[in-house]
Amino acid sequence: FEAAVIDGWMPLAVRRRLVDAVIQAIGRIDGEGLRLPAVREGTVGIHARALGGASLPLSERFLIGSTTISRSS
Repeated sequence: FEAAVIDGWMPLAVRRRLVDAVIQAIGRIDGEGLRLPAVREGTVGIHARALGGASLPLSERFLIGSTTISRSS
């Protein structure tokens, strides 16, 4: 994953503290050879879960993903 977005029903101050804590925790991981995701604070708020869940079938159907088989010509 390129990024992890933390969002949801929680108060803004709680979300900010959670994002900061996750960034600090990831910073303590030995990520040698790994591409660690950026951690970002979301902006959707209370509707984040519904919107995120609704996007999954659309992404699966219409976006090219890592499981797509490439064809040689």
